[in-house]
Order: sequence, then C-alpha cells, then structure tokens
Amino acid sequence: MECTYIVRDYTDIFTTTALFESRDELIKWVRDAAKPHRMVVVIKRSDNGFGKKKARLLLGCERGGEYREVKGRSLKSNVDETDDMCDLTEELDGIKKSKKIRDTRTKKCGCQFLLMGRQVEFMGDWDLEVICGVHNHPLA
Repeated sequence: MECTYIVRDYTDIFTTTALFESRDELIKWVRDAAKPHRMVVVIKRSDNGFGKKKARLLLGCERGGEYREVKGRSLKSNVDETDDMCDLTEELDGIKKSKKIRDTRTKKCGCQFLLMGRQVEFMGDWDLEVICGVHNHPLA
C-alpha cells in the first residue's frame, strides 16, 4: 500500500500525567484515546522486567515498520507461472470452482508513532510517555 506522506502530530492526545494501576489498564486507556481519531495502536514490544530491568511496553501504529516477506509465501508460489489472470481452479465433487487470489498488500508504511509505558519502580503503577506522536499517513 502506498502512503501519502501527510504529517499529523497527535502528541497532545496521549500526553498524560496519570498513573495506571496495571499494564492492561494502560493499554485500554491508549486504545480508547486512539479510537475516536481512527487510530489503531498495537503492542510492538513487551518486556516483563526480569532482574534489574523495569517492565516496559512499546505501543505503536499498526502501519509502523516495513513489510518483511515470509520465506516461501510469495504470490508466485501460489500461482502457476503461465497463468496471467491469477485465477486458480479446483475441482470438487465434479464441480469446477474458481478461486481468485485476494489483494493482500501490506498496510505498513514506516509510521514513526510510538508510545512507551513503564512500570514505576516502587509503586507498581504504570506511566506513559510519548516517544513520537507523529503519523505520516491518513488515518483509517
């Protein structure tokens, strides 16, 4: 999917001094804040904080990052080289059925939107920090 590079800053929506009682409460608050603005926020990385590390959570836009092709899963492996129409036929119980391959291009376009949730050391509560509040694409 080709993205039109429109820069929009949503930092103020996610800037808060509130502390959240749990990781799940933090995620719910972020997703509830994003929904009216038609944003989809996903967990990019999660660390439980074993040893001396603090527990933390990286949340980002669903369109963040770049597409990585999975080995052995390309369109060419599903379609015969001689078939120009991307139309697969299958015969079941004597009835010929036609399957069309869906357009499954990626939505990813390198959006830099990123939030970090961290567990406060002594209290066990979670706080939220906006690392980058900018989206580089039109929202859903």
